[in-house]
Amino acid sequence: MSSIERYGSASPLRPRDARALDRLTSTVHGSTASALVVIDAAGQKWEEVLRINTDLTGQIMRDAVQVAQAEAIGSQMAPNAAHRLAYIADQHAMQESQILARAHQALGRLAQ
Repeated sequence: MSSIERYGSASPLRPRDARALDRLTSTVHGSTASALVVIDAAGQKWEEVLRINTDLTGQIMRDAVQVAQAEAIGSQMAPNAAHRLAYIADQHAMQESQILARAHQALGRLAQ
């Protein structure tokens, strides 16, 4: 007996029609389950990409703070070198932002 016949109905299905409906229903259930697996995998991949992105951005921000602190200390120790230290700190910040931009692009490609 097919699963459709177990529920009963006002107009009973012929056995052949009930089996065809059962096959169609299982096909829909199977394709839905596989689609959910694909969606779940994509969600997990994006979650990992966001975690890496957050970690990388946090590390770059910590590095920028350390460089700024070193610049401030160096400027106090050698006032004549303040402009040079500021230039070095700015160059470091620019390089870090370029690294972060390339990482964002690479992570975006990885997540697709």
